Amino acid sequence: MRPAPKNFSAVTIILVCLGCGESEQVSGTPRVFVTIPQQAELVRLVAGDVVDVHTLLPAGQSPHSFSPTARQMTALAEASSIFVSALNLRRS
Repeated sequence: MRPAPKNFSAVTIILVCLGCGESEQVSGTPRVFVTIPQQAELVRLVAGDVVDVHTLLPAGQSPHSFSPTARQMTALAEASSIFVSALNLRRS
């Protein structure tokens, strides 16, 4: 059996920690932002209905030309957690 990737372990630990503290969200459900749709699916599979997942980059949009709007930046500032895809997989 292959070991779980480090990123999956980190996501799991962070999601568990979300349930440890009191949320300041009015709805009682922590708001989690992710950068890409694939991360949103992973967070939904792990956390279920415990969190409210929002994707920053819409499906089909290039991350190279994406720039968040003022509304998105405000929502990010109010989020309980933010998951960023930042793997440096390019060869030098």
